[in-house]
Amino acid sequence: GRPDREWVQEAGCVALRNLAKDAENQVRVSEAGGIEAVVAALRGHPAGEGVQEFGCEALWNLAEVTENVGKVSEAGGLEAVMEALRGHPGHAGVQEFGCGALKALATNAENRVRVAEAGGIEAVVEALRKYPGHEGVQEAGCVALRNLAKDAENQVRVSEAGGIEAVVAALRGHPAGEGVQEFGCEALWNLAEVTENVGKVSEAGGLEAVVKALKGHPGHGGVQQYGCGVFWTLSEYPENQVRVSDAGGIEAVV
Repeated sequence: GRPDREWVQEAGCVALRNLAKDAENQVRVSEAGGIEAVVAALRGHPAGEGVQEFGCEALWNLAEVTENVGKVSEAGGLEAVMEALRGHPGHAGVQEFGCGALKALATNAENRVRVAEAGGIEAVVEALRKYPGHEGVQEAGCVALRNLAKDAENQVRVSEAGGIEAVVAALRGHPAGEGVQEFGCEALWNLAEVTENVGKVSEAGGLEAVVKALKGHPGHGGVQQYGCGVFWTLSEYPENQVRVSDAGGIEAVV
């Protein structure tokens, strides 16, 4: 190809992004060296918004298949995505797909640690704060924090970065967004698994946000499952049992 031509690299990233929406193609693109090619494009054109946006989205799609997750990491994909997020804070597409790529990479324990060490938690929280009205960013950010918060140490780091408040704000800001509601509830459930976060979820308005999610999406299995999961975890603590009840949690669960 033409690594020096930005438009060629952008077009190639768009093509691989589209092709990698198919599970079989995700493997074929990887076998053809597509992951390395996308990472090279991201590195080679750091100022190119299109390359950065579609390169991140291509890596997100490619990392959706388990056997590619390690390959994206080994090719330097994590670092390239972090540079994209930091280099384009004013571009919603880069932020959405960068968060999505971090979500896909954080599907295994080793990568959850790597993403956290690279500053991924803070980058996701910053994206959520910067684009409160952008449903795509909010959903991708909630999914990323959901995955990152499957690690006990990360649960504390997400809280320290302001992630609990950011997720609650996403739930409040997008009541009709099924993805935001589902993954926001699941993120809060994961975050509440560590004792020091339990009070913070309540204080941030998490109980009320989850009640609204349950009442607003009675026919959505994911919202119902994860919303009830939040109450399950929080109600294990006596001080929260009354708060869950006062917030309407009993009626929402029943």
